[in-house]
Amino acid sequence: MNRTGWFLAAAALCCFSWRLFYPPLIGLANNGDFGKIAGPFRLGPASGVSDDRFFFVTRDYKRAPEYIWDSHYRSSESLFALAAYELSRVFQRRDQFDIRWMGLVHLAVIMMAFVWLMAALRPLGTAAQFAAGLAVIAILSDAAYLAYCNSFFTDAAALAGALLVTAVLVDLAVRGSSTPRLAGFVLGALLLESSKTQHVLLALPLAILVWLVARNRRAIAAGAIVLAGGIVFIAVSPANYRADPIFNLIFYKLTPQSAAPLDDLTALGPGAEDLRYVGMHAYMPGSLTSNYDAALEFVHRVSMGRLARFYLSHPKSTGAILWRDLVENASLIQVEELGNYTADSGLAPHSHAPAYWTDARSKLLQRAPWLAPLWLVLTATVCLVVRSRTAWVCLGVIAMAAIEFVVASLGDALDTSRHLLLFQVMVEVTICFAITAAARAFKPVSVRVHRWLPAARAWKPA
Repeated sequence: MNRTGWFLAAAALCCFSWRLFYPPLIGLANNGDFGKIAGPFRLGPASGVSDDRFFFVTRDYKRAPEYIWDSHYRSSESLFALAAYELSRVFQRRDQFDIRWMGLVHLAVIMMAFVWLMAALRPLGTAAQFAAGLAVIAILSDAAYLAYCNSFFTDAAALAGALLVTAVLVDLAVRGSSTPRLAGFVLGALLLESSKTQHVLLALPLAILVWLVARNRRAIAAGAIVLAGGIVFIAVSPANYRADPIFNLIFYKLTPQSAAPLDDLTALGPGAEDLRYVGMHAYMPGSLTSNYDAALEFVHRVSMGRLARFYLSHPKSTGAILWRDLVENASLIQVEELGNYTADSGLAPHSHAPAYWTDARSKLLQRAPWLAPLWLVLTATVCLVVRSRTAWVCLGVIAMAAIEFVVASLGDALDTSRHLLLFQVMVEVTICFAITAAARAFKPVSVRVHRWLPAARAWKPA
């Protein structure tokens, strides 16, 4: 990598580290999901209470037997937690844990992706490197994205994996296929798809994309590994963890808006005896999923195939759901219900860190929600016209953004805006592609103008 790339990497590291580690550090408050990842490591709040849930970020954790919880939850985020846990045992007292260790291991993969991208863009020239590097720094340093690093959210693993796999795909498109690049692709893809079941469907476009940009047998093998990894992840994921989102989807999102709720329930799997749950979500008293055996039985009755057939047979309702989420949730990029600061920061509960880039995007999308799909369609059109290898990568990112939006909208009812994180990240990636392409196009134009502009010639020495 050249000096321009190293300079931008150093700038990115300083910027991200300052926001994550220097007080007041930013992170995301616990919404109740942290125990799924922290429980196997016996980690819980050092204060012994969780009164700051939703409002403040918990920085100090402790290891104690009362926090042991084997949730049987499977996620690549557990690998990040394991690395952070082992580091903390070396540099802290054995019973202490600082959330910034999670920030460090997440940031390590993100910086790996950034350095890889800078190396990949070197053949395209300094202008492309600067444009891409500055765009990534400006967007990724936004609190709406970077705050996930200081947390146990599985979205942090998805963010790191998505950035790594995108950088490697760009490298494959620009500098060609090699074993280390294909290995990096497999690593990033597995981190992404195994972060949560919502992202497993991305294995298919990733497998197709790696073949399009590499076109060799090793690329086919890499795609097969990614597809197999997705299948294995689905197989080992506990079925009962699908009960809550499916219950919320059916009884809190679909049937309350239905003109014939009993008919819809029959088509989806539940029957007339479940009408009493209409309008309820899984976290309300009396929910069907509060009982383990009932939750398993419910998941077996309502399969993903039934849901898919329901959506396909009700295109008008499906379109209405997608449009409503585009209008109401796609503009909520920063997580509104979770605070970004610790209790000792001196800031009010539920305070949010400055997010200048996503705040501007949110205001724009609130006024014109159709801009997001329009941008993706126009960008896809340009990619189909150009048809270069980097254009195929951008087209693949657009396809993944569409998949993420559809899955989050049609598969969730309560946290749709937060589960649209990867959709937002993919849209940001397409913006970075556009900025980089504009920088490359501007350079030859500026050279021609400087060469033939009479004023420029007049200033040349004899």
